Amino acid sequence: MKVHSALFSFALSAGLWVAPTTDAHAQATSSFPYGPEWSGNQYIPKRELWLSAGIVVAHRPSPGTDVTGPRNQIVYGLEARYHINPRLAVMTGVHFGGNTENLEWEEVSGGTTPDTSDLEDYGYSDYDNYLPDVDQVYREVYWQVGVDFGLVESKYFHLQAGPRIGIQSASAVLESDNDALLESLDTKSINATGLFTGAAVRVGFFAVPSVEFGLHLQADYTLGAALSGFGRELGGYVVSHF
Repeated sequence: MKVHSALFSFALSAGLWVAPTTDAHAQATSSFPYGPEWSGNQYIPKRELWLSAGIVVAHRPSPGTDVTGPRNQIVYGLEARYHINPRLAVMTGVHFGGNTENLEWEEVSGGTTPDTSDLEDYGYSDYDNYLPDVDQVYREVYWQVGVDFGLVESKYFHLQAGPRIGIQSASAVLESDNDALLESLDTKSINATGLFTGAAVRVGFFAVPSVEFGLHLQADYTLGAALSGFGRELGGYVVSHF
């Protein structure tokens, strides 16, 4: 009974918090965006719902796996939002990134080198040139959906926060300019998928009507045999409201 009462109280509070007002002032102290959906300083009641889209650029260290260790990388994101009212929006988006590391041949082969008598089979004519360049290529994609709550809404900036849930896909493979030699090795690779959940916080500033830019922070945790672990993003974003 106590749990039921607590859930009911939370739902009622959330409903009152996100409930639209009949006299929202975009140019006063509440509501956003500071843009074309308003006439003068009054929000147009018949257009309470609107869309926005934007890009995210952030630093996100890649997770450590059986094949790759954690590395610094830049991720890019495309996001879209359906704004129910100035305090509540539903979002969907995709973030993607990756990194490439050039490996020494000894790292790949475990300290061994191919039999020099087989050089011609691999297309090399002398010992000095037969060791190929080998790259470890990591790629990841985060498909996610979530909800953003407007915690602070003012004339020129706002603070949003909300939960995220989605699917992470990642791959790590070795690439070389000599495929025949690479195929002769017992190499490891991953192609994995995991479920992640987390939260995002955004501080946005309205530079011009209908356009905002700001800071983006996201923290999440992925569940998966090859991808399990915490992740974080720290960067910036630009959004246009329609």
